[in-house]
Amino acid sequence: MMRITYSLLSIELSLILLTGCSFIKVFEEGSQGDDLYASVQEYTGEGFYLPNSSKEITEIANKHKEEITKAVEDFFISNYKTPVTVHNLVGAQDGVSVFVESKGEPHFYTLAIVPVYITEEKVHLKEVRSLEGKIEEAIATGLYGMINKDQFKELNRYLSEVQGSYPVTGKRIEAIQKTSPNGFGKSEYYTTSLDETLDELAIQYIQDPIKTKELIEKGNIPKVDPEKFIITIQLFMEDKSAAPNQEILDSIVSGIKNNSKLPRGVYSIILNDNRISKRTGVGEKNNSLITTEDSIILR
Repeated sequence: MMRITYSLLSIELSLILLTGCSFIKVFEEGSQGDDLYASVQEYTGEGFYLPNSSKEITEIANKHKEEITKAVEDFFISNYKTPVTVHNLVGAQDGVSVFVESKGEPHFYTLAIVPVYITEEKVHLKEVRSLEGKIEEAIATGLYGMINKDQFKELNRYLSEVQGSYPVTGKRIEAIQKTSPNGFGKSEYYTTSLDETLDELAIQYIQDPIKTKELIEKGNIPKVDPEKFIITIQLFMEDKSAAPNQEILDSIVSGIKNNSKLPRGVYSIILNDNRISKRTGVGEKNNSLITTEDSIILR
């Protein structure tokens, strides 16, 4: 299985996925115009690019879109025994970041890297690679989703109820598909696994998906530490001019804490205004309301 650690790309993506993109706030500080932001209801990933994006590589990638798509699909079948759908190609330093979604279960979003030599205008289709451990982690979150299928159905129901009761909304699914390689999730949340037991289960799945799925269906599943599984809920104000509302956030927090049917884990809840960055697909800004770290743990 081929892996790569692009030092700059890996660091930046890790920041995007795990830290709330504080560097992106600096990157876009001081500009609130339509050139940088879109209403979350309208944003579909148009204008998205990585901080080290290369327009030249993106152009090369678009010329070879069919070949890249086929190479990435084959890569996931060969190395992870998982069929995927390719949603987006984004030029990055020395390669193309290919955003994908798994078909069926375990369900997750992730990405792969296809090297491109810009001086040769050549795409290396036989050298598709992954960011170190990211695909395995995405699979782990998808397996947790399978293990806790009923609990996540309850989370989906609750978040739908929240959106019916308050003027808040999630991202469009197209934006998730094209900009968010964040593992298992929905329009309103994504998940992160730090649990070694789930890591081991992901390895078992990669070796034998059918057997692993059968074990999950029979309930023969390992015990997962809920303090090592993070569920990040991201919601946006529905009104284009509305600021994040503390009372709404407090109500959501209370609803999470008092619902024993939800999946176990550490919950982080973010309430943004209506705007989302076209460049990064991120809604978190200086006025976003965020729960205190580790303040919501369902054991």
